[in-house]
Amino acid sequence: MSDDYTPEEARQLLQQIGAGFAKAEGERQLAMQRLQVSIRAFADVVPISQIAELTGLSRPTVYKVLEEWGGGR
Repeated sequence: MSDDYTPEEARQLLQQIGAGFAKAEGERQLAMQRLQVSIRAFADVVPISQIAELTGLSRPTVYKVLEEWGGGR
């Protein structure tokens, strides 16, 4: 496959891949922040089991999010 690209084309492609990864990573981090804020906001009114079910996360993950934010039950 490397024979199919000139060095410049390969560099450009790698830059595009890197930029795409950086964008996806930024979006992932933003989504995680939103999830953390939402879990923390609703933890006092929605049971942990329901938060886990509705978000698709495990209960230990929900508890970990709450611990990281200084919350919990």
